[in-house]
Amino acid sequence: MNRRADPLPRESLVVRRKVLGDAHREIAVSLNAVASVLRLNGDLAGAESLLLQSLELNRKTRGEFHANTGTSLHDLGVIAASRGDHGAAEPLFRKALLITRRAMGDSHPSVATSLNGLSHVLAAEHRYDEAAATLEEALAIARPALGSTHQLVAIFTINRAAVRLAQHDAASAETLARGFADPVAGARSRAEPPTHVREGRLDRRRDRTPARRGARGARRPSDVEALIRRRRALSEWHRSYPIG
Repeated sequence: MNRRADPLPRESLVVRRKVLGDAHREIAVSLNAVASVLRLNGDLAGAESLLLQSLELNRKTRGEFHANTGTSLHDLGVIAASRGDHGAAEPLFRKALLITRRAMGDSHPSVATSLNGLSHVLAAEHRYDEAAATLEEALAIARPALGSTHQLVAIFTINRAAVRLAQHDAASAETLARGFADPVAGARSRAEPPTHVREGRLDRRRDRTPARRGARGARRPSDVEALIRRRRALSEWHRSYPIG
């Protein structure tokens, strides 16, 4: 979402407050939506303030173990991670994961999203084995629930490949990248790709630029690099709105 989309969530918040009052649980949904816009526009402080309000309101109106409460905690974890405060982000992601599992069940895609958030913190702290295991669990949930060509599966697969590269395992990273790209290529040959893939700009053309050399001289496969460069576009396009 970009700045041009900013007025719509704000207007929704204003209208809901007028109609429902400040203490209604649906206000928390609008607060989360505005916070997402602020975060994507770089206003982390403003986003955090709204998310804290949303969290308090969700706890009061829905309860500690409701999925929306987990969403507010997850989004606060994203804010902390964006600031590089991984010590604060990890317990937020873990609490969000606990709540989401309890509220939605272990096989719900929202659990996979929480696992992916946690994996970012683990990877940033160089806890690569833990990050890899967390992403494997996320993929094990997302693939059967969403299908192998869904944008979330793309994001998780790219993140898994990135962890492999950080572990200096370029061969495994390339296997992950090719394993993800091949089904998508097959699907495109049979039919027009899903809208969310087109809008996410998930271009599967081979990157023809020479492969760069990574740490310790490991070859960085061009296929993996191409996927990783597109991870930001996919991640920013994907938005996990709270459940109403």
